[in-house]
Amino acid sequence: MKRKIILLTLSIPLFFGLERFAHAKTDGFAIVNIASPLLPNSKWDVDNPPGWEKILQQEYSYLACGAQNYVFASADGKYVIKFFKHQHMRIPPLLKKLGAYSQAKKEKKRTVQEETFASMKIAFDFLRDETALVALHLNKSKNLPKPLCLIDKIGIKHHINPNDFEFVVQKRGELAFEKMEKWRLAGKKEKVEGALAEMIAYSKKRIACGIFDKDPDFATNFGIIDGKIVQIDIGRFSMQKEEDLNELYRITRPLEKKYGKIDL
Repeated sequence: MKRKIILLTLSIPLFFGLERFAHAKTDGFAIVNIASPLLPNSKWDVDNPPGWEKILQQEYSYLACGAQNYVFASADGKYVIKFFKHQHMRIPPLLKKLGAYSQAKKEKKRTVQEETFASMKIAFDFLRDETALVALHLNKSKNLPKPLCLIDKIGIKHHINPNDFEFVVQKRGELAFEKMEKWRLAGKKEKVEGALAEMIAYSKKRIACGIFDKDPDFATNFGIIDGKIVQIDIGRFSMQKEEDLNELYRITRPLEKKYGKIDL
């Protein structure tokens, strides 16, 4: 018995060490983490463009992860698929079994999922071009081509049925600030000024539409696709009842620190 206890004591840190090592190598991606028990809900239905599902008929390789998504890039370099991190929205099985998870925490997780999906639909309904959105698949379906091949961070191929998952498809671009920095160093001042003007014009349109962005970070949330500024991170939108011009001043202040006074 004593030997079993010693082996168990030694194996626990080893198990957690291996788990953390695997997590670091894969950024925590696993098929189970993008799967959900969600049932279709008509409020997440959208009219995707005809033929969009052909985009799925190629391999997608792991690109990055954020707070809400795992991102995969298409083999042709034109698109990204963003799968939701549903593991953050689930109740840990052990806590569920022990009844140690409060109703308030359950509701909070449900609210996070609802707000995330609502943000995606707002972008699709009002700012589809400005956010480079191609399609939303927020409800499980039956008509998508299968399988979809995902290649994870360590090169393992996963073949999934895309009908069973919730995801977003966007055009792929280059981070705006990285491109603008290249222009700045190359002395292309007019290109930098043009990009800044596009960012301000887009922000004015969003605000005029009554859309509030909880995370309007120009440095990380914007890209350039086909020479056009687009917002690529669209997970923090919500509808406001009236235009809030003060938001424009708030979100442009970081730009002024880097690029000087901006005329609003």
